[in-house]
Amino acid sequence: MADFLDTSELDKQRIAGEVEAFVQMLDLKRKPWERRWYDNNFFDDGFHFRFVSRTTGKIIDISAGKSALGPNRSIPKASRQIRGIANLLLGPEWFPVVYPQKINPNVFPKTMNPKTQKEEPGDQYKQAIEYVKTHAQNIGHWITREWKNQEIDDKMTLMIILAAKHGVSFMQVWPDTVEEKIRTQVYDAFDIYADGSLTDFEENAMIVKACPKLVSKIKANEYFDKKQTDKISPDNKYASSEIKEAYMRSRFGRAMPNDSAVTLILKEAYIKEYVNSNNRDQIVRDLKERAGEFKMGDQIIRQVFEAGGIWLRDNYTSLKKYTIVPFNIETGTLYQVTLI
Repeated sequence: MADFLDTSELDKQRIAGEVEAFVQMLDLKRKPWERRWYDNNFFDDGFHFRFVSRTTGKIIDISAGKSALGPNRSIPKASRQIRGIANLLLGPEWFPVVYPQKINPNVFPKTMNPKTQKEEPGDQYKQAIEYVKTHAQNIGHWITREWKNQEIDDKMTLMIILAAKHGVSFMQVWPDTVEEKIRTQVYDAFDIYADGSLTDFEENAMIVKACPKLVSKIKANEYFDKKQTDKISPDNKYASSEIKEAYMRSRFGRAMPNDSAVTLILKEAYIKEYVNSNNRDQIVRDLKERAGEFKMGDQIIRQVFEAGGIWLRDNYTSLKKYTIVPFNIETGTLYQVTLI
């Protein structure tokens, strides 16, 4: 859909509708996969006789009609096996190795060595070598601390378990401008809308993250348009997908929060466009001094926040790749046969 539509021609109002249409299209295409994913979730939760009906879309529990005197089915070992695989994959304690930047000795003045009577790099070269070594060590220490602070090991374990149940999971790494720090978060297959038939995630013309967020936090975000945030209203949904919504309600009950805890499904879209006469002026306004890095015809990523067809923010970024990365246990298409 996005491959044949030049989104650079769409303004803020219409781009929100295009994101909604993109989500609805992929939601219909992946319905068969959704049923399998959450049949696997029910199975992993211990509800081995519960599944989503393909005809009605409702949750069917055939264990409810069984007699207590009848034979009981033994609990499968699949749940333990996928967690054992996750522990095996993440068993080694990895540590980052950052190599120092290469220094060209020819750019530094040389001095004559009285012993060898040969020219050798002087003190400036030695100081540069020590600086890049120290700089590389500091980066390595920072990565180690950040890895621990972000609890990446735990998040990667969750990624493997989700991928074992759904075939794919996702992690997003992004700079949080509100809290002014780098953030990482894991999402399941339902939270990210992308073309499941592609083998290269970066080939997607558009990807959309759809997750519930507190309305109070949306309105407090200074980067969202104030007039637009006044138009939003809460939906208190667990997910944008009907099947995940049904699963979450059966597990956690219907969400009836008070006014301070109401939520709304916020969609964050990343759209790949090419610099042209339609978007060049907006790129200059958004990126300012960094706009010079993009020439006519270069690929650029447009970021759109919207909720219920109401745009909240629309700007061009200097990103070269998506901030979201997928994890598959096997190589191949994004959606694949699950390990469980």
